[in-house]
Amino acid sequence: NIKPVVKVKIGHQTQHTRIASGNNPFFNQALRSRAFRADCLIGEFKVRYKANLFCFFIERWIVLNNPKDEVLSPRGYLKVSLFILGRGDMLPTETTRQHEDDDVEMNLLLPSGLARQTVTSVIKIYRASDIPQMDDTFMRNMKGLFRSRVDKKTLADPFVEVAFAGEKVTKDGFLPTFGPSYINLYGSPREFKRYPDQYDELNYGKGEGIAYRGRILVELTTQLDDSTKKTEDISRQDVVAKYQYKRRYSLCAVFHSATMLQDASEAVQFEVSIGNYGNKFDSTCKALPSTTQYRQPLFDGNFYYYIPWSASKPVVALTSYWEDISHRLDTVNILTALTDQLKTGLSSLKLVLQANLTEAEVVLAWKPLPSMEGKNNVNELDMHRRRLQQSALTHIKEAAVKMRSEMTDVKSTLPMIEELIDRLQELSKEVICQTSSSGIWMIKAEKRVAYARIPAHQILFSKTCKEACGKYCGKIQTIYLKFPLDKSKGKHVPVQLRVNLWLGLSEAESELNKSVQGTLSVHTEMYENQSRISGKWSSRFLLNHHKFSDATGTVKLKKKSFVVPEGWKWESDWQLDKERSLPNEDYNGHLEITEEVFENARRLSNGKWQQAKVAYTNANGEKSSSPDKTDCPHGWKWDDDTWKCDVNRAVDENGWEYGKASSPNNQPQHWVSSEKTYHTHRRRRLVRRRSKVSTPIEKENGWEYAGVSGWRFHMKKCSADTFRRRHWKRNLVSCSQQDASSIFNLEGNLVHVSDSVNIIKPFKTVTMPCYSFFFLQGVYTYHLRCYLYQARGLTPMDRDSFSDPYAHISILYQSKRTEIMNSTLSPMWDQTLVFSDIEICGEPSEIEQNPPSIVIEIYDSDQRGEDDFLGRSLFFPMVKLDPNMNSIPKLFWCPVTKGKRHCGDILVAAELFLQENDGCILPVLPSERLPKIYMVPEGIRPVLQLTGIEILTWGLRNICHLEYVRSSSIVIECGGEMVETAITGILGRSPSFQSAVLFLKVYLPQEEIYSPPIIIKVIANRYFGRKEVVGQCTIEQLEEFRCDPYTTNQDDPLSGKAIKEEDDVDWWTKYFASKGEHDMSDRYTQKKYGTLMVYNCELERVPEFLGLTDFCQTFKLYTGKAEHDEEPAFAGEFKGSFCMYPLSEDPDAPLPRQHFRGLPDSEPQECIVRVYIVRGIDLQPKDNNGLCDPYIKLSLNKNVVADRDIYIYL
Repeated sequence: NIKPVVKVKIGHQTQHTRIASGNNPFFNQALRSRAFRADCLIGEFKVRYKANLFCFFIERWIVLNNPKDEVLSPRGYLKVSLFILGRGDMLPTETTRQHEDDDVEMNLLLPSGLARQTVTSVIKIYRASDIPQMDDTFMRNMKGLFRSRVDKKTLADPFVEVAFAGEKVTKDGFLPTFGPSYINLYGSPREFKRYPDQYDELNYGKGEGIAYRGRILVELTTQLDDSTKKTEDISRQDVVAKYQYKRRYSLCAVFHSATMLQDASEAVQFEVSIGNYGNKFDSTCKALPSTTQYRQPLFDGNFYYYIPWSASKPVVALTSYWEDISHRLDTVNILTALTDQLKTGLSSLKLVLQANLTEAEVVLAWKPLPSMEGKNNVNELDMHRRRLQQSALTHIKEAAVKMRSEMTDVKSTLPMIEELIDRLQELSKEVICQTSSSGIWMIKAEKRVAYARIPAHQILFSKTCKEACGKYCGKIQTIYLKFPLDKSKGKHVPVQLRVNLWLGLSEAESELNKSVQGTLSVHTEMYENQSRISGKWSSRFLLNHHKFSDATGTVKLKKKSFVVPEGWKWESDWQLDKERSLPNEDYNGHLEITEEVFENARRLSNGKWQQAKVAYTNANGEKSSSPDKTDCPHGWKWDDDTWKCDVNRAVDENGWEYGKASSPNNQPQHWVSSEKTYHTHRRRRLVRRRSKVSTPIEKENGWEYAGVSGWRFHMKKCSADTFRRRHWKRNLVSCSQQDASSIFNLEGNLVHVSDSVNIIKPFKTVTMPCYSFFFLQGVYTYHLRCYLYQARGLTPMDRDSFSDPYAHISILYQSKRTEIMNSTLSPMWDQTLVFSDIEICGEPSEIEQNPPSIVIEIYDSDQRGEDDFLGRSLFFPMVKLDPNMNSIPKLFWCPVTKGKRHCGDILVAAELFLQENDGCILPVLPSERLPKIYMVPEGIRPVLQLTGIEILTWGLRNICHLEYVRSSSIVIECGGEMVETAITGILGRSPSFQSAVLFLKVYLPQEEIYSPPIIIKVIANRYFGRKEVVGQCTIEQLEEFRCDPYTTNQDDPLSGKAIKEEDDVDWWTKYFASKGEHDMSDRYTQKKYGTLMVYNCELERVPEFLGLTDFCQTFKLYTGKAEHDEEPAFAGEFKGSFCMYPLSEDPDAPLPRQHFRGLPDSEPQECIVRVYIVRGIDLQPKDNNGLCDPYIKLSLNKNVVADRDIYIYL
């Protein structure tokens, strides 16, 4: 999916072709002069020729190489015609050829005299497996009318196409033979659809494949040969057993939390699969307990939704069969562990440098690579890679020992450690991974919504050593699911999962018990459905539902048709579950719940507010009962006497939030806290807490009711209800072991293959949907304090070149929001967010080592439309098992990203306190800046110091938006303080400032790492009092501007008495003496006259000349908002500089002498510029004789000096 363009450079002239598409483009274009936009370089080809030599080649293929390393493999091939003509030479005529059949190898341009060795590459394609259905059954029957033999089982006609260097080979069908390695194929989901697949482009490599689609067994051999040999026929060869031998693997996933969901419109289910095992929608696969129950998300009170699992964690398990490639994956994990150790050591060294320490140590645990003896799937490539890895590790060890013995400076070791990390990362990349990646899918209404792919080696268990186990094997990891073909580029996260994954050989299933702690419970369930017709409840006329079904109501189930998996037995008979309700009131162990309802109002034509037609709704706008008619559910009691208005949100003082109606349901899609005249709706959140009583009251006969099938259910029967259901469940128990590993036996057969015909038929009995849970005993309560100080470098999303940022902070099932900072790209929040009563399962020691992550999402607040997403940041809190610990978290800059693009940084820290009991004493809350808005406490917030900032404002250059304005000004901001000056003179493209030097007093952090940026704004004062920011610049690094105003330069550049040169000494003698050519300057050297400093490069490249810049620095200005992840538009340049130094806190102390003293005014000054022309070297020939007659032309602004009349004749 690349868009290549060919760039041709001859001397100083550059031309390029039009932009094509694809990996094999046809240009067929004669080059003409055209502007070229710098783009990604694919490859280049260099031609060297002798002067006055006529040469050409017509329609020859040339090799495109990487200009940085020509030893690497070619980047592609380009077919060109090149003519090098002299004066009077005729242009040869080209002949048209057929492009499709052109042989690249036979028509490849090569240097003369180069002899090539023929290389024959043979790709053997043995077989394929797990190919998904690609044809409709109707189309298959039509094909059967014209073919004598039709495979009615696979519903696919697979073939493989191999392409390399213009050669294509197509092979129909697959043969049941052997080969050394499988290649996994990924693309769109496997489910066959009669209508066009919206993800079909993923099958062609245009994006990350989201689902496993099969694999092929191939072999590639390469031979050096002088002639092409006939490829042997492998259709009659036997399959090599060692490449086909499979072993049984077990995969287990325990879901700990599902948070940050964007909506709660439908119930959610999660599926875990590896390869095609566990795919619930594929009827040709074995039925496995690979899905969780459907659960209805609950609102967290701020922005997101979460699944209420509490202490009962759903677990899924499945078994699969794969080739044993542990010799590869163990090596990957060992090298990855070594790389992580180096990265940790590198981070420690950087912290040591920040603390100005001189000693540090990086500890590495070297582990031998696993042996490959006795392994079945070892091929020639494995042997070559193992020798390469062993050799590289030996060199890395030697480099580490040498570094430890010779290096004395910590800072000098950083580049070498980074180089070692890069080498280890290259070694740890596995090119042959036959085991498919594990997949996690989020499912709504039996449709796949979001996915995540986890490489198998990251969760694989190994008995070789601890380092050979996967990085996340048996550990809780945080996974962010993604939307397939996400057009928003990561703006929204479908869900954040904390899940424990374990993959290993079935013979090692007992090791799972060490990773998962808790009591296993397994049950199967079904729902009995009824509808009300003519006032009576009946199981008839259920439309798309069945009398007994699953949770969705679409899968028909029967009590007598359930099959117990082998190794399991019934523990009890079918029982009514009278306490649970799946889609609405599944609180699953929560003892306290906050009930919510939204009161709605609409604006009349006269501007007054009136209660809306649907007065009370839920958070999604669905109709809800009024607060006075909302009864406390059975088994609960009200903790609050009345309903209260929630004002702890982004609302006004009365709790209202406002919005403008939009399609499709004529309801606001976005709510804000400030009222505007164009707002048509408003609402406020009413809350009331309730808690569970010790003896809950059961539902009447277990029924739960809904107005229409598919709506939210409730337990109290209403007159408008037309649908009801009740939940039946039956527990199972394992016949053998009662530990966690017994879950792997929970599987059954879904299909049956008839012996007479090759047609798949379902069993008459139905495999039950089994659901498993781990009831974790260790549930602890924590208290979190998140400190947000400031952000920098955010993306401008408004027309004024700034944004109005605010942040959502989320941890598990709680989230909060900061206040909005208007018109800034470097917001100073200085805010502490408090999260109370966070329930986390697991031992505190484990949480201390692997705490849950904190997610910060930054948005730009807009009065109209949806808020713009600015970026996302992720970090981990400091865990304090004892609240009285003296350790204090340190603020650090955490990167803000949007997809793969860096969009700024945020200065944060967090503390997670363990609350062992109700009497746990937490630190005192910091002081409030506003009601319910806490500042960052002392000791964590940076220490401020009074600082003076001198600002040299010289002028603007190439400014584009000041031609037609009344007046203009420039504003300098830093640390909440600002200073302004007007622009005088003609407001053209390069105006000057009235006051050249400005002074600003501001409190800045003593540590440079915490310094806020300097913001430059150019403001145009237009007519009718309108002001517009036409350019802005954010300067983040301020260290270079710090200076000491009390020190003076004592060096005298004219120290020492100069020796006067005699008149008879010419300039060339002085030049040769400076070059060290004493034979040309004996007299000058003997007199000891002064010499010149002659540089062998341009003066701009000499470090001490600073690029020939003047005393003013140039800062680029930008305007407008960033569109489509691109930088904002260039608006001009600011000429000026800054000087920063500390000031005394005593107000009577005199200010130091200004640094920018004695500078001339910004008005034009008369100057004399002298340029000495010494000689010309390697000038380009321009005449027919291969020479030229050069002369000099100098230009400075509008002044031009030329000596064409005294050119040098050569």
